[in-house]
Amino acid sequence: DVVGEVLRLLRMRQQALDALAQRKQSTADDLLPRLLQARQLVEARYLEELKVVEVATAVSLSEFHFARLFTAAFGESLYQFIKRLRLDEARHRLLAEDVSITELGLQVGYSSLSSFIHAFRRRFGLSPAQYREQLSKPQKVR
Repeated sequence: DVVGEVLRLLRMRQQALDALAQRKQSTADDLLPRLLQARQLVEARYLEELKVVEVATAVSLSEFHFARLFTAAFGESLYQFIKRLRLDEARHRLLAEDVSITELGLQVGYSSLSSFIHAFRRRFGLSPAQYREQLSKPQKVR
């Protein structure tokens, strides 16, 4: 697991470097650590209510400059990144915990059940209830 995580971080760093390659080297050398720090901050706090300005301030960048650079470096906006992390967390909790879909949506940062279900279905192709049901059924061996 540790090796896999290190490889994932190295791959992510390389992708961000490639995305920032069009900028001057000194600028890229300054920005990459900040962007990686921002990403780590979000990964640690994605279940909280985070705003772009809060993350940008934490890494000493303006809100708009940070938002543009984050998208360029990681291929998704900060909002999309947080949404993906929350939905992945919901998917894992669906199987690990016996909690209602409404409660699960609230736990991962959604204030509306319908928006949670819509986002989950869009990401995984099934509603949370369908996903839980499908994976809890014993699979037939052929």
